[in-house]
Amino acid sequence: MPRSSGPAATRVILLAVATLLLLAGYPGSVSSAAARAVPARAVATPVTGHARLAGDDYPYATLGQFEQMGPTDPWNEFYGQCDSFAAWKVYENLGGLTRANPDRIPVSGFTPPDANRSPVWGTARPTGRSNWGDARDWGRVAPGYGYAVDGTPRPGSIAWWSDQGTGMALGHVGYVTDVYPDGTILVESYNLRENGQYSTVHLGPGGTDDTSFHLPAFHVVWPTGFIHIGDGAFQTVQPPAPVPAVAFHYPRNVYGPGDGSGFSLAGAAYPGSDHGWYTRTGHGEIGQMRWTNTHAGAADSTARWSPPLRAGACYAVDALIPDSYSNAPAATYLVSGAAGTATAHVDQNAFTDQWARVGVYQAGPDGRLSVTLTDQSPAGDYVAADAMRFVLQTACPS
Repeated sequence: MPRSSGPAATRVILLAVATLLLLAGYPGSVSSAAARAVPARAVATPVTGHARLAGDDYPYATLGQFEQMGPTDPWNEFYGQCDSFAAWKVYENLGGLTRANPDRIPVSGFTPPDANRSPVWGTARPTGRSNWGDARDWGRVAPGYGYAVDGTPRPGSIAWWSDQGTGMALGHVGYVTDVYPDGTILVESYNLRENGQYSTVHLGPGGTDDTSFHLPAFHVVWPTGFIHIGDGAFQTVQPPAPVPAVAFHYPRNVYGPGDGSGFSLAGAAYPGSDHGWYTRTGHGEIGQMRWTNTHAGAADSTARWSPPLRAGACYAVDALIPDSYSNAPAATYLVSGAAGTATAHVDQNAFTDQWARVGVYQAGPDGRLSVTLTDQSPAGDYVAADAMRFVLQTACPS
């Protein structure tokens, strides 16, 4: 039967007329240029496939985490922010070939010689140069640089969330790695949960709940639009849709509790503990930090990091100190490598979700360089065990 011509239909007609007036630059509306910059909300037939440049090869991983913004990337974005990672993927999409040595990530100050092939320019430092604003602004700015913004996801396009109806005050941007035949997409990004970390989320038009890093669920809505900047190259053969919908992991060269490799606990078995260590969910690098009480005298509980490394190579070793249960003034780290075992102390109370330098050490001939954290400290404090970062150095200290 025919549809009603009552109030609901009238609202649809009025909305259509208003849209036409907006696009025509009708006086009293936003300008026609601004209107053209607003992406179409209708989702056209998606182009399925897998982005050729998908993957976390971000050269600044673990820098600028937990909203501790400092240095900036070559596109004037703060390290660890979503727009910094997206700017990096735009650089790759547009033919940028310079990459950081994976074993030396993070590389603070890393600047590709052809970084300016990307048009993205952020607002981290005042420069007087026209910029792309916050992530929420990208979809409105990109058309002015000649890049299409629409409702069609393509592998390699930039997924863009505005600040309207998304629950994201500054918006968000990510990289579409996959578009599936059912219309769902997989998006990789940094800082979705405001911790400066990499994660992926698989979602359809109805969105999905993100529980990455063992944090409370956050509903990720379908992107406001998709920005097409050099996203033409992709593979038609793609990985299967991920299960579960959300994925996260330790950054490159980082090891810790919850990842199943390179980390172990030992000690007395107290009720509700793992060898005397307790878990504080949602805190630490991937939300799986461990903590225990300090003890005077001999070690009662220990945590050990022992990843496979290059034989004889030297590494800068840094410990992430979480934001809670970490007030030991002289946490004891025993580092065993080519030179035997050395002792280092870190005042955990001086750091909050920050990396503390343990030292620079040489791996043994078998590639092993182990770090053991003990609970030895004056009684009454707490010591935390979380992520440990091993970054390859160009040379060993003299």
